[in-house]
Amino acid sequence: MSRPSQVLRALTVGAIALGAAGGGAGCATTTGPDRPASADNEARPPPANDSGDLPVALPTPTVRIVDDEVHAWGLVETPAGSRLQAVRTMALAVARAELSKFLQVRVTSEMEDRATDANDARIADLTREITQRALPAGGPPSFGWRSTTETITMVARIRVPVAALRQALRDHGDPTLAHRLFPATAPLVPQATTVAAWARTGDRETDKSFRFVCHGEGRDPGEATTTARAFCEDKICKLCGVEVESIVQSRETLSGVELSREVVERCRRVRSEPVKVVRQSVDCPEGGRCVAWIEVEYTKAQRNQDCKRYADERFADPAECEAQIDAFSQMYGYTAASLRARIDVLDRAIAACKDIDVRPTPLLTALDEKLRSGMARFTDEQGRAPRYLSRHWLASHPPTWDAYKKTGTFVGKLELLRGYLGSKPPILDIIEASLLPPERLDTKAEFARLLNLLASTSVEHGYDRARVHFFALQQVRRRHDAHLFHQPLAPLWTILARLYPPHDLEGWNEIVDMVWLAKADRSITDAEWTYFSGTPKWWPRTAQMLLAVQDHGSPEIRRQRFESVLARALREGRAKSEVARARRILPVSPLLLDIESLLPPAVRDKVFSFEDLQKLYRRLDDRLRPSDRARLLARMAQAASMLAEVPKRARQQCTALDDHLQFLEQAGADVRAADRIVCRCLTHHLADKGLSLVNKSDLYRRALDRDLICIRSKDKKGGRS
Repeated sequence: MSRPSQVLRALTVGAIALGAAGGGAGCATTTGPDRPASADNEARPPPANDSGDLPVALPTPTVRIVDDEVHAWGLVETPAGSRLQAVRTMALAVARAELSKFLQVRVTSEMEDRATDANDARIADLTREITQRALPAGGPPSFGWRSTTETITMVARIRVPVAALRQALRDHGDPTLAHRLFPATAPLVPQATTVAAWARTGDRETDKSFRFVCHGEGRDPGEATTTARAFCEDKICKLCGVEVESIVQSRETLSGVELSREVVERCRRVRSEPVKVVRQSVDCPEGGRCVAWIEVEYTKAQRNQDCKRYADERFADPAECEAQIDAFSQMYGYTAASLRARIDVLDRAIAACKDIDVRPTPLLTALDEKLRSGMARFTDEQGRAPRYLSRHWLASHPPTWDAYKKTGTFVGKLELLRGYLGSKPPILDIIEASLLPPERLDTKAEFARLLNLLASTSVEHGYDRARVHFFALQQVRRRHDAHLFHQPLAPLWTILARLYPPHDLEGWNEIVDMVWLAKADRSITDAEWTYFSGTPKWWPRTAQMLLAVQDHGSPEIRRQRFESVLARALREGRAKSEVARARRILPVSPLLLDIESLLPPAVRDKVFSFEDLQKLYRRLDDRLRPSDRARLLARMAQAASMLAEVPKRARQQCTALDDHLQFLEQAGADVRAADRIVCRCLTHHLADKGLSLVNKSDLYRRALDRDLICIRSKDKKGGRS
């Protein structure tokens, strides 16, 4: 070989190796028995002989499993004047690249067999991470080299324990892949682990089935059980034999032809049903790894069926199955009719796909992707859907997709999705019926249809809580409040009260909806009162709204109910004062006036102060009906006439009295009843103040305008009539 050719080969191989190894030069700091040389010595070519621990020859294949280790070799040739340390670094990088390529080929093959969704970038990242984790466990590399007057040929070998590679895969989170790539023939059980008595019997065979006992380890119970299942899957898989694949690769180089051979044993999985776990136990000792033992059963009838299909390669034609899945993936729509059409297609797909080849082939991978695509098309053809559907009732359901990933057969996945979609049409039926135009919903026939749909749709359906009944109630309420709905609501109350017991209501909004429904007919029955008394958390506020309704059957029943609620509020309330506890059951509305007569006098006078009534009026001013406004203003005028009755607050209330009366006059209230308290303030509580006090001056001017007797008597005494 000519010197230019040698230089070209060395540079090319070295560049490729360094790029593939991803920084391998940093790991070439340990060597074999050779001694580090100075820079001057490395500049000269070594003697023309073989040195180091290894023969200067590249074995085939360049990566092999020897006992419990994976050995990888790398070879480079460089010009004679090259530095020895740099040559060793390049050879070590080639060996690392060979190991990385070996792992990448195995991982790619296994993921394809398992129909795992993985691209080249993900596999490369996984391989790089496994290599970096496992290399430190292999100890220092070994080298051998040969020097001539023209070249230096360097061979490097790295050794990595199989256990380290297996552990790296487990740490990455894929114990099944660890077992499939590097199966452990006799995994050791930690001494601290107790083996169940049933697990000691081992594998056995009966007249009708095989029983396999398997053990697995992991960081948690789930990972340990998954590993144990992988061992049992492997045992079942080998009942039908294995495929032996021999691969011979040739590579022509400048120095000749290199041959490499790889023998792969592959077990083809043809079962159409998941493995049946008979018994299982998991032990997680403190500070240690979890250990799982499982016993699985595989019937001989199933074995004969699967092995026969495996041997004769006669599987059902997948064309019909593929056609149904294609049709499903292209279906759009979010109506009940579109969901039922999807379900019909899935029913046909389950029948068509039942007997096809269930091995993880590219076809099954494509069908799986089409299924997922079809499940994401709950929209119209422009990708639109109402937010209340896309974010709630037709939103992605994580538990279903978790079960989907764990389902071992394609037909099982179809049946899982079919069950999930089967729960949706009744929900959409209710939504569509409640969204009818007001003139259609406000008919006896359509409302009766909505009631039948509500009564026949369960709250619990195995996937999530539908609660679509409250969506329908809110639509009815919106139309009723707008005077666009006039059908009797008692049947709707009966249905919802049966489906949603008081303790099953979630949150204040649902309580408010049910209270509105109960008092929509302006009366509260015994059944309605009893229903809401079963909501202890919300009872004070709920009772507040119910007592605001005047018709409870009779005034005496309403009084008795209020007294019982008031007694409970005064007894169990957290507030310190009796007045504060009573306030919790008083409605913030003009209907507060209807309850006033039910309060004890001591509580009534404090609760119905002018200041509190004024706050209520300002809060509700823009929402008051004329009749309610007049009632509330009259009660405020009455409260104003009672001001200055308490000596401790009399002076303060007299100071603000004129402002209060001006507020009432501007609102249109009759304030003549307050004349008495105006005179009392002028003659008693503010008598020692001069008219220079603005508040007294305002009251005095009011008294003059009203020609009050207290002012006339003062004028006479002063000589003015």
